[in-house]
Amino acid sequence: MAIRHVARGLASALAIVILANAGVAPASARPINNANGDRVSAPQAITPTTTTWDWFSWGNPIQFRVATQPVTTGNGVIELLVDGSTHASFRYSPSQTGSPPPPSPTFSAVNNLSPGPHSVQVKWTPKIDAYAPSMSTTMSVDDTATPTAGITINGGGPATNTLGVRVQPAQVDDGTSIDEVRLSNASTMAGELLADGTTYARAANINWTLAGGADGVRTVWAQFHRNDGTWSAVTSDTIYFDTTRPTGSFQINDGAAGIGDPWTNSITDQTLDGSVADASIAFGGEITHIAWGGSHGRYKVEPFTLDPNDFSYTNFNLLDSVFAYPAEPGLKTIWVKWRDSAGNWSLPVSDDILHADLSTVGRVLIDGEHTAPPYPSYRSSPTVLVTIEMDYMPPNGIDKIRVGNELEDSPTKVIEWDGGAEQMTFTWSLTNSTWGYGSSDGIKNVAVAVITNDGLRAEIGASVVLDRVTPTSNKPVTAFALGSIVEESGSVSGTTLAAADGTLVESQVSWAGKDNVLLAEFDVQRALNGSTWSDVSLANPTATSVDQSLAVGTSNQFRVRGVDEAGNLGAWKNGPALGVSVKQQNDPSVVVKGTWRLETRTDALGDSVSSASVQGNSAKLTFTGRGIAIVAPRRPNSDSIKVYVDGKLIKTVSLGAASYEARYVAFSMAWSTRGTHTVRIVKKSANSLPVALDAFLVLT
Repeated sequence: MAIRHVARGLASALAIVILANAGVAPASARPINNANGDRVSAPQAITPTTTTWDWFSWGNPIQFRVATQPVTTGNGVIELLVDGSTHASFRYSPSQTGSPPPPSPTFSAVNNLSPGPHSVQVKWTPKIDAYAPSMSTTMSVDDTATPTAGITINGGGPATNTLGVRVQPAQVDDGTSIDEVRLSNASTMAGELLADGTTYARAANINWTLAGGADGVRTVWAQFHRNDGTWSAVTSDTIYFDTTRPTGSFQINDGAAGIGDPWTNSITDQTLDGSVADASIAFGGEITHIAWGGSHGRYKVEPFTLDPNDFSYTNFNLLDSVFAYPAEPGLKTIWVKWRDSAGNWSLPVSDDILHADLSTVGRVLIDGEHTAPPYPSYRSSPTVLVTIEMDYMPPNGIDKIRVGNELEDSPTKVIEWDGGAEQMTFTWSLTNSTWGYGSSDGIKNVAVAVITNDGLRAEIGASVVLDRVTPTSNKPVTAFALGSIVEESGSVSGTTLAAADGTLVESQVSWAGKDNVLLAEFDVQRALNGSTWSDVSLANPTATSVDQSLAVGTSNQFRVRGVDEAGNLGAWKNGPALGVSVKQQNDPSVVVKGTWRLETRTDALGDSVSSASVQGNSAKLTFTGRGIAIVAPRRPNSDSIKVYVDGKLIKTVSLGAASYEARYVAFSMAWSTRGTHTVRIVKKSANSLPVALDAFLVLT
């Protein structure tokens, strides 16, 4: 119980001693009684001290105790009034005094007082009819002691992943004593009050924002305030601020690749082991939940009660409905994630394991390969070597196997199994009609039924594509590479060519080919000056063109063949032996019309070019060969040329460019056979912009 007082109007004959309340923890509204711990502490005297009175409580009722100064004559009276009504009167006489004076006489009275403020007045007189001036005070009765601290954050939870929390005062008053709660994220005090805090009206839950920053422990400091203006001692509670996901891993059956004996087909008794870590665990946090499922996004959430450092689930049933797996055997994937006390979920992790069925007891190898659609292997011969490899031997052994193109509605060959052997090899024909095969090329199955001694049957197999038809290709055609730059030195097939030996020209060799099933690659070879054939590298195996350098004064021949996926080799298709000749712009064989001005340039093929500035000026060459190219410089402020071949306009070519570019192949055309042709260039426009001609290249 708490007593608050204010004394005033003290008489000279009396003094008041107030026994202040000792601090006890706040509690809910209750009657005042000694069992609740209500008590008083050391008295505080109010002078003068000749006569004293006080009140104290060992519960409710409150006991008032009044002491007087000894009198020498007559009878004295002390009257005690509470809230204006006489509470008690005490008489005393000289017999209670003496010389020396005996101890001051003490008189007591009790009264039940309700919680709240009360007035107390004491009158005293040494004579019945002569009262001295009274003295009075006020007091306030409360059902709790001065409040002490006590809060919890988020109901005592160990961690949070948000800075916004709810603070709960640990005790609730009846509303007359504790009226405010002061909260702070720092323990700094200003006198007896938290300096950096916010004061709230008392409530069961107070919304509060923790201090920001990185993950870690957060402390909230608190004080309680009473109606009389007193503040409690500082108290605090902590919580771990955690925004980091837990991390974990697990394995099914210690990482085994497969589960279940396919001959018994059991997957209901498996083991799942793993561990999960989280920063909050070191601060009282924990892993609260685990979620798992057969697909990412579909989970069953359950409480997690195992040791996060090393947990194990035994008798794990992969056919549990939570995984939504089909009952049929196959690859089973489990996704798992965990949640910590702050509410953070880990990223999902997974493990998978093969639920084997009888189709996985072994495999069929054809020429050492196990293949099946959609990625079959190819064979050019119908005779193959078949191997049966067993991964799971049946408990009672294998009796025999049946082999054929199909196992249902088709004849099969029965082969006795060799005792306890785990594999068997034999030669097989993919076109033997006895076992259901046709004679034509195409997909060929090797289907095998493994039959155990106790009558169980497992079906396995493999497939290949039989392809005995060779691929075809046409003869390669060579043309000068449009847009290339003619070089005056370089190397071809390892032979260095200097300027005095000839000009080096880029060409493009192209061809076509096909196969009845699947073409694997083209082989391309080149012979220089009649030497042996050498391989030409392609950008990819089935490319149908390749760039090659040709040197003036050399002979070049190319050949091509196709190769299919079965290994069948097509016939070589040889192109003609080719040479390159250069016709300079001022060669007598070049017939010009109009004025063409000679310009000396060291970067030209013949150290000069010819230019024309009048519309219709032309230059013409008649030649015999398989290809033609026009070499001309490109430069700023240049016109276009029209190109005619055998009298027909083929193309209009612009010779303009941002900067000068010498020996540019501006036009190219080729034929599959050698012949006589005429090429003519004509300045296109009526403007004064010039065009220039460097040379003609002829593929002979």
